[in-house]
Amino acid sequence: MARGHEIVHLRLGKGSAEIVGSEARVHRLPASYGVIQGQRLLRALRELLLAAKPDLVHVHECFTTLSPVLLSELRRSSPLVGTLHDVRPFCYLMTRRFAPTGELCRRQCGLSCFTSGCVRPDGLSDLLRLPRRWMMDRLNLNEWRRLDRIVVPSRYMLELALQHGIAARNLRLVPHGTRVPPLVPSPDGRSAPALVLYLGGLLDYKGPGTLVDALASIRDRPWHAILVGDGPMRGALEQAVDRHGLNKRIRFAGHVDDRGRICELLGRARLLALPSRIPESFALAGIDALAMGTPVVSFGLGGVGEWLRDGENGLVAADGDAADFARQMGRLIDDRALAAELGARGHELVVQRFSEGDSVDGLLAVYREAVHEERA
Repeated sequence: MARGHEIVHLRLGKGSAEIVGSEARVHRLPASYGVIQGQRLLRALRELLLAAKPDLVHVHECFTTLSPVLLSELRRSSPLVGTLHDVRPFCYLMTRRFAPTGELCRRQCGLSCFTSGCVRPDGLSDLLRLPRRWMMDRLNLNEWRRLDRIVVPSRYMLELALQHGIAARNLRLVPHGTRVPPLVPSPDGRSAPALVLYLGGLLDYKGPGTLVDALASIRDRPWHAILVGDGPMRGALEQAVDRHGLNKRIRFAGHVDDRGRICELLGRARLLALPSRIPESFALAGIDALAMGTPVVSFGLGGVGEWLRDGENGLVAADGDAADFARQMGRLIDDRALAAELGARGHELVVQRFSEGDSVDGLLAVYREAVHEERA
């Protein structure tokens, strides 16, 4: 809105329709997935579009919350831009790993995911549900292929989109951006334990269990850790921390919405641990860390490898190797000067390539292109 554009926000699902700190007009529409659900909501969507009269519609993912029927209606109403934030459209498991072997998957998502044994039904009800899911996902992907433009945050996502039949002429690479404050030295003293910070969902494929095991193996180093985020693994992680005897050194902060609090933690941290075991589409938390001058330790998979440079703005561990992840964290825990040097280079990278302004400029260029093409 600061660029002079009026925004109408359509939120899908239950809950409050308010957006904190936004002056955008906000509407609510129930989440939908199937064809029948979409048909039932078609009239309500048309009324919203008639009232809003948008010059352009931007859809953010919505693969499991927006019926292809409604997506088709949006496409007919005005130029339609979509953003693919993660690998959900290209992997039923959301991991891009071949389940039987654990190897990184380079195949096209489709029927072979079921016939190969990668996706296995969990009981009879799941067996009956999977054919419908396959059909609906194919319908959704077909609608996405018809969008005027599709924005992806990384070359990794660009290649996946091309592999799955999205035309190159409709794809645009616009990396995520973040606010970049002036770089200030970390306030932790030379003798204080290094803060290891984790930001993300407590989900198995995000690797918090790997992080806990890695920290346990370097318990002799002077560190303490904060895990920010929540999810189904929290109970198991707390038990693992208790089993390792690390209750006083690893703290669970739960979900934190306060941007200021996140920045404060990043500014104090010696490193951000990004132990995700899947190819991330981008991993914005890493860019947020570099913006605060905090280096990142990660396996460097997917889009992460496009901004994380081993030995330059962080450290990269061998894929899935908890021992190597611990070794790389240990280097920064032991060497405050090295962490500061890598963090400073990371801050410079974000200033040059991943600022919030750069991201907005890239997105607005896509908007102008789509609207101009519609009017031509």
